[in-house]
Amino acid sequence: CLAWHAYDKDTGRHLFIKQLRPELASSADHRTAFAKERSIGQKLQSDYFPTYHKLEESDAGLFLAMDFIDGMSLSEFMASSPRYFHHKQNLIRLLHQLLQAMEAMHQADIVHLDLKPDNIFVTQRTQSVRIIDFGYSCSGEWAGAAGMTRQFAAPEQLRGEQACMDARTDIYGFGRIVQEISWQTQCKLPRFLRKIADRCLNENPDKRYATSHEVLDEIDSHLARRRKQVARVVATSVLTTCIAF
Repeated sequence: CLAWHAYDKDTGRHLFIKQLRPELASSADHRTAFAKERSIGQKLQSDYFPTYHKLEESDAGLFLAMDFIDGMSLSEFMASSPRYFHHKQNLIRLLHQLLQAMEAMHQADIVHLDLKPDNIFVTQRTQSVRIIDFGYSCSGEWAGAAGMTRQFAAPEQLRGEQACMDARTDIYGFGRIVQEISWQTQCKLPRFLRKIADRCLNENPDKRYATSHEVLDEIDSHLARRRKQVARVVATSVLTTCIAF
């Protein structure tokens, strides 16, 4: 597609507009991908996703309009601010938001099937996560998977096993994103995150986490245990000091 940043004078909204390339105007597959993205995107009423507005066709071509996201893709963010990810709290916050966004998708019966750094945006002001591009997704009447990005695709996608594609397929994509953050920014992942990513990346979907909520619980449980350990150490230090006095 061609991409445009537009301003709607009637509503005062900044819009992101995708135009199907003229040479693909007669492609049924590409036209269907545009219709699918709007149909699926409109099911998602959450800050984790752009609001989709119109799908219109004119003499100039086929256009899809959605809210403009003031930010950059996760790929660009990793390249421009690698040290951001060296702070554990930043990394955990970003992954936490990504998992919450995935859970919102899956609760709406949507499987993205193309989770990758280029399809995740980080906002400029608050470094908040937004998921974009639902052209390859599955949901309800849009049952067939239209494509994939092989570098981030789960084994069942590469084998063409459509019946096996569900939330666990996106969870595999999450594991690949965690890997990519570590590789691209040279940040050292905490051991518990490496273990979580390894389970997400299991070739057998049955051995991955079943839901994004399970991954969130695993992260939160580890952090809660860690806070208790720190509290015990602090309490012991205070008690030792008091006894000494």
